[in-house]
Amino acid sequence: MAAKRKKIGLALGSGGLKGFAHVGVIKALEENNIPIDFIAGSSIGALAGGLYAANKDIKQLEEIILMTDVKKVLELLDLRLSKGFLRGRKIEEFINHYLYHKNFDDLKIPLAVVATNLRTGEAEIIRSGDLSSAIRASISVPVIFQPFKREGKLLIDGGMTMPIPIRALKQMGADIVIAVNLYNAFERPKRFSKISMSLIGNEALEIMLYQITKRDIVEADVVIAPDVDGYNVPKALKQRQKIFHLGEEAAREKIDLIKKLIG
Repeated sequence: MAAKRKKIGLALGSGGLKGFAHVGVIKALEENNIPIDFIAGSSIGALAGGLYAANKDIKQLEEIILMTDVKKVLELLDLRLSKGFLRGRKIEEFINHYLYHKNFDDLKIPLAVVATNLRTGEAEIIRSGDLSSAIRASISVPVIFQPFKREGKLLIDGGMTMPIPIRALKQMGADIVIAVNLYNAFERPKRFSKISMSLIGNEALEIMLYQITKRDIVEADVVIAPDVDGYNVPKALKQRQKIFHLGEEAAREKIDLIKKLIG
């Protein structure tokens, strides 16, 4: 009898618009015939993972993430200075447009979306119900987006508690976990020569997320770590193709290892 193939889970981590790299990673895996049996996503990873899990169409995902012009992206920002700068309704409509109002049961690849419960401080692993609302909750960066109420729970960005959702994949039954880590900048020397007051807050958050990720990443079998340090929001929007290719390159470096593990 042929040996049963090991099930592969792909953990797509948080990291803001540096998450354009996730699209490149998925493309490289697909081109090298690496099967993806489960996906778990946190924040931007939930968005990229959800769009791919819904249709399993990497070309469509490229078009959505990379071809949408900056003007259209800015039109999604519905400002409201209450509990967060952005209301988030336009983004939810944008997500729904491509997900066709799908539920988790409709997906072509089983998916887990991670959000953070604002009242309990615990990670919420969402695997059922409406998909777009789960993604909207997962991308709710504190202060930037209003917290999102879903099924009676007040939810914010999944990266606050589980920036790289490896545990969710283990619970789903993955034998091999491939993790895409966007918080790897501190592993590279001399990230910047000068530090300003405006930079300190962002760096403090990056340090926290780096340490949480460092703690959890040891449970992954393969770690893909694109060199995406320094891509703030304006730069990331302008250089989406560059970030995409960094994801591709980082994934290709791990293909031989992945195939060996699959056996």
